[in-house]
Amino acid sequence: MRTLTDRPVKVAVPGPYLLTRTMWMECISDRAYRSREHLAEDVVRALREELHALLGAGVALVQLDEPVLSEVVFTGAKNTRSFMCGALSERSDAATELALARTLLAQVAVGLPRDRLALHVCRGNWTRDEHAALAGDYRPLLSFFADAPVGTLFLELATPRAGEMDVLADRPRSLRIGVGVVNQKRERVEPAEEVARHARRAVDVFGAERVLFTPDCGFATFADNPVASATVAEAKLHALVTGAALVRRG
Repeated sequence: MRTLTDRPVKVAVPGPYLLTRTMWMECISDRAYRSREHLAEDVVRALREELHALLGAGVALVQLDEPVLSEVVFTGAKNTRSFMCGALSERSDAATELALARTLLAQVAVGLPRDRLALHVCRGNWTRDEHAALAGDYRPLLSFFADAPVGTLFLELATPRAGEMDVLADRPRSLRIGVGVVNQKRERVEPAEEVARHARRAVDVFGAERVLFTPDCGFATFADNPVASATVAEAKLHALVTGAALVRRG
């Protein structure tokens, strides 16, 4: 990245709960580890080493991706398990899983500067079919966000599946909110003025000093089969930048 730009760099890494849920497989993982929690000890160690290296190299912000938190709180009678979630190990009740995720995140972040850590949560990023992805607002995760040892949340908020951003209005003033203003799952490229309207709404809710504008999720979900083509991704990023410029001009 430093060979391409002198702008601040953000690097995204999988979060400790995501890695633990993905890597724990009955009859395989238990040959080396006593339990998921035992496996998580090595996950935390590896992530801490990587975060120290990234921050030491001058990365401005490290984003920990925990999309599986949505699977924990949103799966139920009205939601079926998505492909993303189907690739995970089984889970306990939501309260137990959130407690584990909270503990692992805290362990990874010990001694690291909060303002250079971020958390990303979405509802899966594997299909263009909005009806197949999980749905629900952020209400069930508000207490988790309150405890998260990060200075920024990057949240999926461009899709109606994410609910209203007003739910997040009471988050601490010290917490920045990265608001999704383009939906990477859709082929349609949002006009810049549409992006600006969504962005202005975010400014009204959170305040201009706290808001960052971002796509809902990343564009390259799978290396050989991305959800969005490079052409669409570039066009959406252009719309995002142009829309943000409209907001800054007032």
